[in-house]
Amino acid sequence: MEDYGEEVKNKLKNFMYERARRLWNQIKDELDQDIVKRRDAITWWEVELKFLSPYIYSGIMEVKPIELTPKRCKVRFTKCSFINGWNLAMVQPDVMCEILKETERGFAEAINPKLRISEFNPGLAKYEPYCELTVEMQD
Repeated sequence: MEDYGEEVKNKLKNFMYERARRLWNQIKDELDQDIVKRRDAITWWEVELKFLSPYIYSGIMEVKPIELTPKRCKVRFTKCSFINGWNLAMVQPDVMCEILKETERGFAEAINPKLRISEFNPGLAKYEPYCELTVEMQD
């Protein structure tokens, strides 16, 4: 990614963010409407789960919430289908994780402008046992 520069990285981040905002409009119609109406961290988790379900059910991704309240959702990824692909494409996984994180931010802010990513650790990209991401409701 370094060969392409910050401009390309920023374009990719913007694309992922906007794509997630548009996907929210589709996914919310497929969820329990009581969850959708809440527009909180639990709503974010349900959207995330729906979005990632093809990867989870096929066994190429593992993610679970380790904290789940209306104000805060912390998830842990212990297997990521994207890491191997990025390595094969000879792209630095930590850079791609930074880009992909914009999907999570796009979902959060589309659900509720007060939802923010407060923590992000792309651990798997650094050969650690897991990645963690936290979405929180800001006051």
